[in-house]
Amino acid sequence: MALDLDTFLVARYTIVDDLSQQQVARTKPVRPGPRPTVADSEVLTLALCAQWGGRSERAFLRYVRQHWRAYLPRLLSQSA
Repeated sequence: MALDLDTFLVARYTIVDDLSQQQVARTKPVRPGPRPTVADSEVLTLALCAQWGGRSERAFLRYVRQHWRAYLPRLLSQSA
């Protein structure tokens, strides 16, 4: 059974977000100022997926912008 990359991203995000809500969100301090534009779960998911692909960071981000933009509309730049 082949797993398409969209399903892989959604499954990975679901796992990361669930774990984040269970383990991290309860102890995360409330910080003053504007809310972040990208959720911690989104950043962690991208970091995990980037390690899996075997591509350079630049190539991975280019792939994300071309194929996963609908899932990550507030994607940060590489230097952010």
